[in-house]
Amino acid sequence: WSMAPVIDVDVEVSERVPKLLCVCRYDVKDTTNANCPQSAYTFNNTVHCVRWSHNGQYLASGAADGIVTIWCLSPSPSPPSSPSLSSEPPHAEQWRMLQQLTMHRDKTTTTTTTTSTSTACNTDIQDVVWSPDDTVLVSAGSDERIIVWRRRSHPHNNILECAQVLDAAHDGMILGVSIDGIRRRMLSQSADGTVKTWTWSSST
Repeated sequence: WSMAPVIDVDVEVSERVPKLLCVCRYDVKDTTNANCPQSAYTFNNTVHCVRWSHNGQYLASGAADGIVTIWCLSPSPSPPSSPSLSSEPPHAEQWRMLQQLTMHRDKTTTTTTTTSTSTACNTDIQDVVWSPDDTVLVSAGSDERIIVWRRRSHPHNNILECAQVLDAAHDGMILGVSIDGIRRRMLSQSADGTVKTWTWSSST
């Protein structure tokens, strides 16, 4: 959504100013993107968190399927993302799926009754956060894991790869993570009632 109509009444009533900038959908297949397998585009789950990169060029979203998706801004506007949505206007911006990060594993819970045994998976991504220089992304979720993703060393490579996995970082679902302004420390909060401080090492 555009913020201009929110803060300016004159802009709000103008039909020349787009209010809806873009709709990003998981069920849209992009055959030009070799970094994402086609099966990755079929997920249809609740999105729990969305975070802009500081330079405004990337968007990270975390969903109930345990996947962190990185979206990038393309220079040209796009049509409605689904032909069935004929009432949806052309998008003023185009955000395309760049990469999906899938290392958050399932945390399974087994329930046994007198008649059956069932297993439930819970992999919700609860929070994602970018470092101030946008070279690091941290994700956390219900698997009690914190994963640090780092952009590859080449300055023109925007693909993130896993730098470190903090297994069993808390004794409960991790609800949020935050990085300080000079990337020396990270905070994490959990449903177990604790807040932890983490110190960055030279390797991450």
